[in-house]
Amino acid sequence: VGLDWWRLVHGDQNFEIFIPVKAGDQLTCAATIESYRVAAGNEIVSVRSDLHKGSELAISAWSTLVVRA
Repeated sequence: VGLDWWRLVHGDQNFEIFIPVKAGDQLTCAATIESYRVAAGNEIVSVRSDLHKGSELAISAWSTLVVRA
């Protein structure tokens, strides 16, 4: 997806926390584009990010990004 980062605005964000994390913990993140669509000339991208602490899923986060027309 070739996004114009200068027109990008944050639309929405949700989190699901599975285990506690604290300062100093090392997390790895894998992000996936779950959907892409165009509405009223705006590009709307939904991204899921899964953060792991070791092999354990710690947090899932969903973000909606809007690239204004």
